[in-house]
Amino acid sequence: TPEVAGKWGYENGVIPNHMMRRLVFYPAETLPADTEFTISLKNIQNITRKTFPYDVEFKFKTQESPKLSRIEPANNLKDVRLDTKIEVYLTASNGTLSQINFELSPSVPFEMKEDLTRTHLTITPKQPLGQGTRYKVVITKADLARNLKTNEVIKTGPESQIYSGYFTTKEAVGIDSFTPTGIKVTSRQPVTIRFGKTMVETDVRKNFSIFPTV
Repeated sequence: TPEVAGKWGYENGVIPNHMMRRLVFYPAETLPADTEFTISLKNIQNITRKTFPYDVEFKFKTQESPKLSRIEPANNLKDVRLDTKIEVYLTASNGTLSQINFELSPSVPFEMKEDLTRTHLTITPKQPLGQGTRYKVVITKADLARNLKTNEVIKTGPESQIYSGYFTTKEAVGIDSFTPTGIKVTSRQPVTIRFGKTMVETDVRKNFSIFPTV
C-alpha cells in the first residue's frame, strides 16, 4: 500500500521453474515521489510445512520530489546585467520525476538546459533583457508518472508553485546635464556632459561625436 499497478513473479529456483527462492514485484509505472510504501506478506511457510506460518511487513520510501534550493539572481536583486542568465538549483536530481515550468514576465524568449546532475537548470534569454525593467520569475512543478516499458508519460500530477520572485535590471544611463546650450555660446566654451552614473571613459570616447568636426 498504496496500491500500484504491476505484477508479481517468482525467480531464482533451486531447480528450473521449481522451489523458487525470490518473489519480485515489477511496477507497471514509476512510483510516486516522496511516498512511503508498505509491503505485507502473510501466512509464510516453507515447503516442508513443519514451521508455523508467520507474517512480515517491509517499508520503504521513494526519493523526494525536487524542490528549489536557490535561484540567481536572488529575489528583489537590483542592477542585474542585461545579459544575465537565470540559474536554478534543486534539492534533488529531477531526472524524469517532474515537469518544471518557467515563466518570465515581461515575456522574453529563452531556452532552458539542465546539467548532468539534473539539479541545476540554466535559463538563457535569447535576447538582452530590457533596461531598468522589473522582471517576475515564477517556477512551477508537476510530478509525472511514466510507463516503465515505453517511458511515456501516462499521468501528470497537480501543478504546484515552487518559486515566485523578482529582479530588476540596470537602469539606462541618463544624462543629468549638458552645457553649453543656447545661441550665444563663446568660442572658448568647453562641452560638458554630466552622466547620472559612472561611465567607462574608453566607451564614451568611442561613441562621442561632434559636428561639424572640431
